[in-house]
Order: sequence, then structure tokens, then C-alpha cells
Amino acid sequence: MALAKVAAFHFICLYMKPIDIVIVDDHRIFRDGLTLNIKEFPGKFRIIAEAENAESLFEILDSVVPDVLLLDYHLPDMTGVQIAKRIRENPRWAPIKIIILSALKSGNIYSNCYEFVINAIDEGVNGYLLKDSSIEEILKSIEEVTSGNSFILGETFDYKEVTKSIIKDRNRLKSLLNKSKNFGLGKREIEVIKYLAKGLSAKEIGASMNISEDAITTHKDHIKQKLSGNYNITLRNNVEIVVWAIKNEIVEI
Repeated sequence: MALAKVAAFHFICLYMKPIDIVIVDDHRIFRDGLTLNIKEFPGKFRIIAEAENAESLFEILDSVVPDVLLLDYHLPDMTGVQIAKRIRENPRWAPIKIIILSALKSGNIYSNCYEFVINAIDEGVNGYLLKDSSIEEILKSIEEVTSGNSFILGETFDYKEVTKSIIKDRNRLKSLLNKSKNFGLGKREIEVIKYLAKGLSAKEIGASMNISEDAITTHKDHIKQKLSGNYNITLRNNVEIVVWAIKNEIVEI
């Protein structure tokens, strides 16, 4: 039975594209250790690049777009949240799943550190793990975010403290509830749908949002991909997108 399971695993790996990963951390020893562990699963995960700061990361992203970004929270030139914000503003990078790896714990820093998690959620980060997470948990999180799960919080993190922090800020809580209501669509994607509901063309929407017509097309593609992959909702054209958005109260007319 055990041999059969191993054979089945290798058979699946032959026909499945591995998950492409970029690791971003300014500590070489941490990158090397993480890379070494992930390389134990060559058919399932693949490290395609490493970066030690934001500048080198964006140079990499100009050439390749990974499936997952394992991102340190504190880098010499930018924070992980600042990097996530910039990535989410670029339609070409929108499909990237971002998991922040942080060394911050409530035990060694003031309780306000939970604000980091909330800021990460606001900027479209898909997961937040502490660096004391096991390699099994990190790999499981990678699989979950690439399968469409909206947000992964590490097992070693204190869920109660995060919840308290969110509830204290009622406006932030309202924002998070709206994100759930909006089927995980980002602010820019919602904005595109609102313009579509007004009957504007991609060129006109691009002019209104100060981005290119191609970027609008990419946003529309991502809307359809998110809804199809995460909710099994198939929308074939602009009319169907608008009708769906109105029925689900994403936009009003």
C-alpha cells in the first residue's frame, strides 16, 4: 500500500506543474534553509529566484511572475506590506499569491504588532506566518493560497489577539466584512465593474482610472478568473459581469 502511494505521488508530479516560488529575505542563512527544505519536494514546488531586498525583487518580477512570493516583513528598503501594495497595483503581478514571513511575536514586542497583520490583509496579502512555523505548515499554506483560500494565518500566531485588534477598529472590521461580501475582489477590480455598469468602454475606463486599456482588460480577466476559481462562477462577457455584480450588490445602478 505504501509503495502504491509513493508511485501515485510521483505519477501526479509528472503531470502537474510545480508551484513556482520566489523567496525574499535579507538574511542569506534563512533563504538557504528555506530553499533547502522546499527542494525536498521537487515535483510539487520550485524555487525560481531569490532576492535580498525590494529592489532586486522588482527586477526579478520584471522578468518572471511566480505563483507564490514568500516575503519577509522587514527588508532594508521596504516593508512586506509596502511591497504587497505595489504588487497589487500592477495588473501583470495581480495573480501572485503573497505570504509574509515575520519574526515578530506578541511576546517580544508590544501588542500593536497585530496591526501588521491587519495592514497585510488590507493590501491583499494572502497569508501571514511567523518564522517559527514548521516547513510543513509553510508548504501547506502555499498549497492553500494557490487553491483559492482567501487568507492563511499561521498556527503559531495568537488568533484571539488579532481578533481583538480588528474588533477595536470598527471601520477596519467593516472593511474586512465588505471584502468578504465582494467575493475577494480588490478595490481596483470593483472600480472597473462600476465603470462597466455605466456602459464605458475599456478605453474610457482606462482614461478615467489613469491606466492603459490593456490594464483594464487584465483587470476584467482577473475578475473572471477569481470568481471562476474560487466560487465556480462563470462570467463570459461584460454584460454578465455587470448583471452578476448588481445581483450580488457589488455595485448599484
